Amino acid sequence: MSSFIGSREAEQCRSHHQKMEKKYKNFYQIIIKLRMEYYGTCGVELLRNDLEENGYMKGMSGDEKLLIEEHLLKSMENVK
Repeated sequence: MSSFIGSREAEQCRSHHQKMEKKYKNFYQIIIKLRMEYYGTCGVELLRNDLEENGYMKGMSGDEKLLIEEHLLKSMENVK
């Protein structure tokens, strides 16, 4: 991440990501919360499309993609 954000060292990025995981508990809750804050909308379909468009689901089977959707649904219930 520090390669993309020139004003930050790798340790600062790592620390930030650790704090985000501690606060939101998992990756899915982080992206759900950020999507709500910045776009004012959130849905499993939108999140799945974001993940696919950014290559996070590349090479996954249909079952694996369904599992991610289940994680997203469960995580959406837990985001406050």
